[in-house]
Amino acid sequence: MVKKMNSAVEDFISLQSPTAQVKTLGLELLSDRKPHSRRELISYIKARGIELCLNPFREGHLSGGIQDILSSGVAVKIEKGTYILADAQLELKLPPSDEAVKVCKRAISEIQDIARHIDYITANEAEEQQLIKLKKAVDKLNEIVEYLK
Repeated sequence: MVKKMNSAVEDFISLQSPTAQVKTLGLELLSDRKPHSRRELISYIKARGIELCLNPFREGHLSGGIQDILSSGVAVKIEKGTYILADAQLELKLPPSDEAVKVCKRAISEIQDIARHIDYITANEAEEQQLIKLKKAVDKLNEIVEYLK
């Protein structure tokens, strides 16, 4: 779904830096106030860039523009790789149990990321104990997720 801008806005975009163009086009998509994946954002930005006859965006422009959107506080990450306008996030009405499940799943993911940095083969006793504790924490969080579903 490609949105139409007026020609003055299109002219303005053509004068921006590539990263600023990415930011503007990303906000254009997010203005529908719905959550969008990073893949959707990039696909939309590239399609609109072609439509507006802009130079192709490099990966650094895409990453930088999306990061600018997030760091400005205009949009937020609601889960890994999914973004929404900050004020639209308040409109999402998930039951508290669904929110709790999302929090638990994020915690599980972060714990797994921590555990990946410990090499079990070369781990000393303290690191082995740490891995055991992390595994127990993940198991308990999975139990909570099942309970909340």
